[in-house]
Amino acid sequence: MSSSDFSNPNFFGFSTNSVDSKGRVFVPTKWRGKISESVMLHIGLGREGEGRYLELTNIEIFQKLIDRVTKLSATNRRYEALKRNLFGKTEEITLDKQYRILLPKHLIEYAELDDEIIMIGSGDHIQLWNPNIYRNVDESYSHNDFCDDLQKLDHDLDLTSVDGGTIHG
Repeated sequence: MSSSDFSNPNFFGFSTNSVDSKGRVFVPTKWRGKISESVMLHIGLGREGEGRYLELTNIEIFQKLIDRVTKLSATNRRYEALKRNLFGKTEEITLDKQYRILLPKHLIEYAELDDEIIMIGSGDHIQLWNPNIYRNVDESYSHNDFCDDLQKLDHDLDLTSVDGGTIHG
């Protein structure tokens, strides 16, 4: 395994991967230098309609979420349910020497994964999707939605392109 700094990885791109009969999947070569030997596999944290998916996150990144969530009031029932769901559907996973991760059965069932998955680089984490669910969710997000959201980011963050102009959709 690499001795890189894993506290600020940048995962980009798309990969279709097979899940073997033991529930193992290879981490794509392009991400191997950016992922630590031990990672957190947890339920997806984004609202993606009806699509359940998993996220693979370096421990250093996930620790920031743990720090915030554990500070939530133990007397608030919704916060306790949030903690139970997040932490109960999170596993620390160690990559083997071939850069495979073993997907726990309960997380495979949660995300409805089968013998093929889609892995998407999503900045500081990797998303793992059932291909059919991903296609449905992806098709519901139009190019116009993408451009509108990018324009909002441009306004909110003052993003500019390489030539100094604004990003246009």
